[in-house]
Amino acid sequence: MKEDRLIGWAIIGFGAFMYYQADLLPPPMFGTLGPAVFPKIVLILLILTGGGLILQQFIRDRRASAEVKTPPAQRIEKIKKSLRHYEWVILTLLCFFGYVLLMDFAGYLISTLVFIFALMWLIGPRTRSSLLVIFITTLIMSFGLYYGFMTFFDVVLPEGQFF
Repeated sequence: MKEDRLIGWAIIGFGAFMYYQADLLPPPMFGTLGPAVFPKIVLILLILTGGGLILQQFIRDRRASAEVKTPPAQRIEKIKKSLRHYEWVILTLLCFFGYVLLMDFAGYLISTLVFIFALMWLIGPRTRSSLLVIFITTLIMSFGLYYGFMTFFDVVLPEGQFF
């Protein structure tokens, strides 16, 4: 799918932008490793993954160069099909982008509560019994991460503008 190349470039662009944003985090108060180290490692892996997707599509294109060209109507239908194929990836990226924007206003704890709950609700099963599991998991994960970062790592997390 030629759309893999577009998704790969979007992943690289997103990773590069977030890497730049990680550089804006404050320097470490104690020790040599700061709060930007782990996000930078994850973002480098994300950028490499996007590059791998582009490279994989390039190899596929080279192998299929002898194929007959498809008419525009079929290409549009193929793009729609591939977007449906990637709808969960796109939805997850949009939720993550909303999480980053919300964190500036509401702070780490509230935005993490909203993000984990929304993502689990959107991707997971939507039954009444699963709602309780999602709610409990959201509380445990959000408060556990908050407590862990504040206590064990001495990382100051964003408080937001409202608090």
